[in-house]
Amino acid sequence: MKYHLIGIGGIGVSGLAGLLKAKGHDVRGSDEHLYLPMSEYIAQLEIPVFEGYLKENLAWNPDVIVVGNVCRETHEEVVEAKRLGLPLASFPEVLNEQFLTDKEPIVVLGTHGKTTTTSLIAHLLSDAGQDPSFLVGGIPSNFGKNWQLGQGKYFVVEGDEYDTAFFDKKSKFLHYPPKIAILTSVEMDHVDIFDDIEHVRAAFTEFVVNMPPDGLLLVAASSPEALLISEKAPCPVQIYSCSEHDNSIEVDWQARALDILPVGRSSFSLAHQGNKKGTTEHYETKLLGQHNVENIVAAIAVGYACGLEHAVIQNAVASFSGIARRQEIKGLAHGVLVIDDYAHHPTAVAQTLQAMRQWLGERRLIVLFEPRSATSRRNLFQNDYVDALSLADVVFIAPVFRGEELDDHERLDIFELAHDLHTLGIQTVPYTDLNDLVSEVVDYVHPGDVIITFSSGNFDNIHEKLFHEFEDAIVPAKTSDIESIGQLLSDSQVSDWAIRNNNICNFHVLRNKQRIIGCIGLCVFEKQAILHSLAVTEMFRSQGYGWILADRIIVDVKQRDIKDLYLFATEQMSDFFSIKLGFTPISWNKLPTNIAQSELSKQFDPEMFFPMKVTV
Repeated sequence: MKYHLIGIGGIGVSGLAGLLKAKGHDVRGSDEHLYLPMSEYIAQLEIPVFEGYLKENLAWNPDVIVVGNVCRETHEEVVEAKRLGLPLASFPEVLNEQFLTDKEPIVVLGTHGKTTTTSLIAHLLSDAGQDPSFLVGGIPSNFGKNWQLGQGKYFVVEGDEYDTAFFDKKSKFLHYPPKIAILTSVEMDHVDIFDDIEHVRAAFTEFVVNMPPDGLLLVAASSPEALLISEKAPCPVQIYSCSEHDNSIEVDWQARALDILPVGRSSFSLAHQGNKKGTTEHYETKLLGQHNVENIVAAIAVGYACGLEHAVIQNAVASFSGIARRQEIKGLAHGVLVIDDYAHHPTAVAQTLQAMRQWLGERRLIVLFEPRSATSRRNLFQNDYVDALSLADVVFIAPVFRGEELDDHERLDIFELAHDLHTLGIQTVPYTDLNDLVSEVVDYVHPGDVIITFSSGNFDNIHEKLFHEFEDAIVPAKTSDIESIGQLLSDSQVSDWAIRNNNICNFHVLRNKQRIIGCIGLCVFEKQAILHSLAVTEMFRSQGYGWILADRIIVDVKQRDIKDLYLFATEQMSDFFSIKLGFTPISWNKLPTNIAQSELSKQFDPEMFFPMKVTV
């Protein structure tokens, strides 16, 4: 069939587009403005996209028009579709009809934690060889995309409570028939579609009461609303928690002894019904914070319900690399670490800052907050944002996104917010111009500071602007960097094999205001990895940039729980890696089989190169 997707730049709709194409359908879409990273992501799908919404976009005669949330009944393409007699369908409607009917759906819903929990479950099942299908509202790093059409029996889907389409005002998750469901939390949110908490509660309750009797509902002990709603489930219910929660609640899965390690990983123990009496299981993860550990416990419980072995689950939790825009390190510049997080609800902002504070200790936490979502733009949580942001050392508040669309009495007052934070001793500055904010931040910060950005959108590409102003920033490479990296490697007489084989996601680059002046790559094999493609432009060599690039990658290696790091060096290079980074030369026959037989290793001539290793 031929599907035309309106609003294909949305994370969910783009994922559906990928699924439909993978199933063999002819897929095209339209969107008004595509920004990074979605423009780059959709380009990789090789799906034709019409820029702008025009009736002419339907001239290719599609069979079905998939209507995203961006549409209203007066939308130009909707009006044209009706004129042509083309059927309109919603994104969740098509997802259910095309992909869920012959699978066992695992649905994750709740105000917070959906994306992380969904991604974790997909990763656990994938690591266990179950080949699941999934669709998630973020980009899990382990997959590099937010969808997968697998051959296994499970389909893991993030269940959004937002409404479905202009012709269907029910929550999206009501279209998904679950076998297993996770209810992470229930709070007031999406004030543009929910009048009050009663309406939020009603939506989640409708989902829960329609669970199949032979299904399973997992619910978080930390959410009183979720617990109350779960009492209406007609199926077995299991409760999961962290030990900090109310001990009077009888739980089935409990994380204990949560600790954040200096390398930026969390550890915890887990007790549950399947444990032998008095025993616990130990886990480590890259994810930080009590809220993330709670999400992990839910994913582990699903893993056990699907029959996975403990060792498989334990290894998968350890190897999960996180999700784009969830505590994502965007780069390092002049000793300033820049982290991005999607959090916009005050509860999520507070949870993320608590986790960052535990990890980073006394380093200054400098928050850049953009009130962008329908909820954060309004003053419903005016006081709650004071409590959440007070966990920072310094707060820069961006203008309310499209604030002119809201009346004064309902819009978040950023000046009042700044005043209230200032009275608590938190240095806070509100801005009416984003460019002024960027300039002030760059002038203000010092080496050792940590910038954390909070926004539900692209924040006007604020990270690009920050790094441009900083200069000498080390950031993950983009597809558009391929040509520049290839030229740098060629000039440095370093193999460009990794670039030619589309391993751009494993590269970091060092930029100044004009161009890329350095690069480095990492090829990961579970608990082992190969450092490769370290190169610096000739005029900038001997200035320490190579060491800075390598050091940045080793931080990433530690967070990802990689134990052994390898590289291939010449005699001329070996002193640098030995003295600066602690690598030790080893013989070729001492390489692990998976490293020795990798395509990357085969690019190095044993007559010229020898392996080096460091245990991280």
